[in-house]
Formats: sequence, structure tokens, C-alpha cells
Amino acid sequence: MKFTSAIVALCAVISDISPVMGAMLIGQNILWFPHNRGWGQEFDLYQPTVNFAATDNPWKPAVITELTPFAMIRFMDGSMININYDTEWMDRVQKTDAEQDCDWADNEGRKDNGMAYEWQIDLCNRLGRDYWVNIPTRSITALNVKGGGIPDYPLRLAIMIRHGIDMKTVDLTPMMDNLSTMSADDFIAAGGVRTSAGLNPTLHVYVEYSNETWLFCWDYVSAQASALGSGLAGFDFHAIAALRSAAAFFKVFGAGSPRVRPVFAGQYGNPWHCQQQVKMIPNTAYNPEKIKIYGIAMAPYYDGSNLGPISAGTDGPSLAHRKIATDAGIKLLCYEGGVQGNGTAGTPNTGRPNLYQEYLAYLAGLEKCGVDEFCQYGYAGANGWGSKESIGQPLETAYKYKALLEVAQKNNPPEVTSPVLQPAHRAAAAASRAPEKGRLMVDMRGRAITRQDTRQTPQLLFATGAAGKHTVVVR
Repeated sequence: MKFTSAIVALCAVISDISPVMGAMLIGQNILWFPHNRGWGQEFDLYQPTVNFAATDNPWKPAVITELTPFAMIRFMDGSMININYDTEWMDRVQKTDAEQDCDWADNEGRKDNGMAYEWQIDLCNRLGRDYWVNIPTRSITALNVKGGGIPDYPLRLAIMIRHGIDMKTVDLTPMMDNLSTMSADDFIAAGGVRTSAGLNPTLHVYVEYSNETWLFCWDYVSAQASALGSGLAGFDFHAIAALRSAAAFFKVFGAGSPRVRPVFAGQYGNPWHCQQQVKMIPNTAYNPEKIKIYGIAMAPYYDGSNLGPISAGTDGPSLAHRKIATDAGIKLLCYEGGVQGNGTAGTPNTGRPNLYQEYLAYLAGLEKCGVDEFCQYGYAGANGWGSKESIGQPLETAYKYKALLEVAQKNNPPEVTSPVLQPAHRAAAAASRAPEKGRLMVDMRGRAITRQDTRQTPQLLFATGAAGKHTVVVR
């Protein structure tokens, strides 16, 4: 990782700042994975023989069990953002498409744009966890954001996430002033089609533009910045695209809706990226609504060179980002993080028993540096990136996952219970959980309902019936 002398100096100065303490939330990234390719079945999220045109539950039961403890799920690889060439809404993967895998190794001419948004929403609903969505890079252009325009793609995506309605190619122009007050039935009457349940109304949606544009698509964002003129650079367009995507979501969810959490992501080793993006917030030409960003985000991967400072809470880049967030009155997030690849000098980063203590120290250090929310990259996958080498890997050998789970159970709020009972959706996952002493085990959407839950909702009595059916008595 190379720094300019100016950035090194900035980070050195910032390291003298007292860190901000708090309970850091823990999330997970969905890692890329193949499906029915003859390899990689151990980290394939889907059931082996799933038919996406017929199923209402494609997930392996262990996926639900293992991801439920984590506060938010980021789907950057879930949408294969780094190689996603969606420009129009109808370019996206459809819910019933046979190919829903997230595979970098595209040698068969497949459309590897990942899983359909409906399945991403479905997974978050089953988990009762917040949804972190990445907007495809090329869906935002200089043309559709010029003059504070609201781009079409994130607008239709927001409607799908909030209401579960696909507006396809229906002209949204006549509805623009009423989008936030329209119901699902209103959208259907206007020509939309229900394709999912929509995101649980108690869950949040994090909205991030693209992914690491300084690495994967700098030429694109720089070209769009040039097209806008006024001496703008690539990082400026990144901020503009993020703001206009957020504007689309607020248009649908309502101005200032707390459910929408827009994110500015920048390079960990170069805090100046986020600093410049934050400066775009008061620019009324591209933020006429005066949208407030939820937080800035970095990816503080560690290796032998920076684990010590991070663990001690004195890491310069992290503290520099913390100061930017504090000055702007917003949160500091990690859109990714963890041990770098396969570690240093080829040392495997999944099978080392000392990873458990190493990870605990790393996470505690980030919390000392003032990080509010951390998303591990990633859940289960190959090449050392996964917190688990395989779905269902025993906890005693999943050292990274064990540490993440320990902090998540301490810091994260409980998962949200869906307002709609889905008795068949998570029964297998719930059945696999060993009942704990003193707990009332009831399968409501596959969630273990505790006695504390029943005290909090005394008007409801839950009783299981035959064949996984449930009776809910309201009192």
C-alpha cells in the first residue's frame, strides 16, 4: 500500500486524536460463488437442485443460521458489481433466470451479474437483517445526473425494495411527485408487477454507488466527470452518483426517511477520497435536496504491517477517516475488512488457530479507532477471504467466524421478526438450533422466539401445529 507524503503526514497527525469508543456493529459481505459448476459447492449459497422459476426458498438452511447474527448484509459480490455492465433497468438479472450465481470465472458466456434483487431482498427478510445494496456503475451517467437529475435505475430499484414491485419499462414521469405516498397496489395499477414481498418495513437499506471506483472503473467515472465539466474529477463523480442514487431512494421512501442509509465509500489508505466526497454534500447543483449521508466507509484490511496499530487503536488512516466523519456529523463504516487475502508470506488465513485472538484484537482495535459499523469480507468463500472456508464449517475450526460471531452477539441488536409469517422458510434452520435452557422455542419465520420476546409482545400467543403450520392468536 503506497501513500503520498501528504497523506502519510495527515495520518500521522490524526493518530494523536483520542479515538471514539462505541459498540461496533458487525455485518457480512456475500462473497462471489459458483452454482452447479462442478466446483465450489462448499460455498454455494443455493440448494443444489434449485429451480429459480419455481422455488420460494433457494437457500441452504445453514446460510440462514450462520448469517442471522450479523447486522447488515452487503451484496457487492452478490451483484458482481466489479464486472456488472447494467445500464438500463431491464438489463438486470431476473428473479426466474436460471443463472443466479456470482462467479468471476465466466468462460461460458453467462450473464454473471449475480443474483436478482428479489433474492437479495428475500435473504435479508429471512435473516431479519439490513440490506446493503450497490448501484451498478454504468447505470449512473453524466447525462442522467446533470442538473440534479434523478437516475432511472436506482429509482426503479428503490420501488422494488420498498414495495416488491417491478415497474419494468413503465414511464415513471407522471408519478414522480407521488412516489413516496403510493402503495404497492398503486404501483400495480400503474402497470407494475409484484415479484417479491419487498424489504421488511422495519429494515434499513444502505445505498452505495459501485465499488472501489479508483480500482475497477476509474476511466469510466473520470470520463463521466469530464462530461459534466467544471473541472470535476473521478472522485467527484463518485460522490455525485452516490448522492443522486440516494435522491432516488428518498424519492420513493420519503424525504429524509431513516430507513435509507446513503454511503460514501473511499480508499482506506487515502482518507482524502472521502474528504473530497463529503465536500460535495453542500453542492446544490448535485444535491439540491440537501441530502445527508449516513456515513463514510473504508476497507481497513490488515497484514503484518498495520495489525499492530489497528489493534492498539492508533491506526492513522482509520483515525483520519474518523475525524472526517466526526466533522461531518456522520458515521464511520467499513464496507469491507479483514485479513488481507491469504495473509503474509503465503500463510493461510483460515486455518491458523491464532486467527481467533488476532481477529478479536483487530475488531477491538477498529472499535477503539471509532468505527461504528464493520462488514467482514466475506461470509464463506475460497482463497482465504471467507470467514468460513465452507458453509456449515464447524465453529471450532472457523476461527475468523468465531471471533466475528462473538463480537456480533455482544454488539448487534436482535434480528427483526417479519410481520408476515413464513413457516416453511426457515424451519430447517430453526430445527438445527439446540434449544437453550429456559427458552421457549417457537418457529415463527424460522426464528427462535425467546421468553423476552413474548414479554415484549404480550398480545401475541404463538403455537406450532402439524406440518410446520403456525397458529397466531392476537389478544
